[in-house]
Amino acid sequence: MLTWDEYHESEPSMPPPAPPPAPETVEPALPARARSEPLEVEDRELVSLPPHIAVPASDALSRPALPEQPTPPAAAPARETPPKVRQVQAVGPEDRSSAPAGLRAHESTERVTVDQKQMINCRADLNQLVPFKYDWAWQKYLDGCANHWMPQEVNMTADVALWRSDDGLTSDERLVVKRSLGFFSTADSLVANNLVLAIYRLITNPECRQYLLRQAFEEAIHTHAYQYCIESLGMDEGEIFNMYHE
Repeated sequence: MLTWDEYHESEPSMPPPAPPPAPETVEPALPARARSEPLEVEDRELVSLPPHIAVPASDALSRPALPEQPTPPAAAPARETPPKVRQVQAVGPEDRSSAPAGLRAHESTERVTVDQKQMINCRADLNQLVPFKYDWAWQKYLDGCANHWMPQEVNMTADVALWRSDDGLTSDERLVVKRSLGFFSTADSLVANNLVLAIYRLITNPECRQYLLRQAFEEAIHTHAYQYCIESLGMDEGEIFNMYHE
């Protein structure tokens, strides 16, 4: 028969229970804004410690990494400014009008030298007549002015009397006069137009242009003289001026 004393004696001794483990402390994750913000002064000091001082692994893992600083872009090299005068090669007024406004203003204020006044492809200001580069062109202009005349200065009284006389000229002679006036009245108009429209715009020297203008005026005087003869002799103007293509 068992008694309570025997029961306690036969019961094996149990080892004492182990102490409960300490609760783990988990640091809360930093928000995105906190990770993007720069470190405080204490963090910078910890990161900038010399290499012989070890940093605890737990502290290194719990601290956010430093954000990478963006590399500043390299400065663009300074552009070399090209010479202003040689930037545009002008052939005539049409090409010079397409030049930049700053370049045209610079050219207009620059003094012109003789070497810049070429016959064609001149880079100087076309409005500055002097100094002369081609003296012969200016001399021809002066000679043309000295040879100036107007058709009204010619006295055609005798010519009008001869033309109106029935016995003065034959029919063939009258036809020669009409055809000569009809040809030259149109031919000299073509010469004047070619000087102004075809040649003048290509010449970039001021004194040469001055002579061309005088030459064009002389061609205009020739056309005026033919018109004066036709009017004085009482001819049919429509017949004479259209004779070259009729």
